[in-house]
Amino acid sequence: MTESALLCQIREYLERCRIMYERNNVGIKGYVRFGSKGMPDLMCMLPGGRMLWIETKTEDGRLSKDQQEYICRLRSLGHRVIVARDVRDVEEALEVMV
Repeated sequence: MTESALLCQIREYLERCRIMYERNNVGIKGYVRFGSKGMPDLMCMLPGGRMLWIETKTEDGRLSKDQQEYICRLRSLGHRVIVARDVRDVEEALEVMV
């Protein structure tokens, strides 16, 4: 499965669960940068002001150095961040949080 297909599956799951989220499109188009380097793919807003950040990767996909650093910064601030290689990873994270 491709990373974009996995991302679609996760987004569909979040929508079915009525979880509010934002897709972070990170990159450069022309002279304009969108998002911050390394920012996770999805930012979920949960009850009680909690957040879950989701980075999607295929089974053999690896985090870039920028992604590793961004995730480390988020965790140091107390945010929950997961690297989802399957929709089940998101389900498990949400079971603990919601």
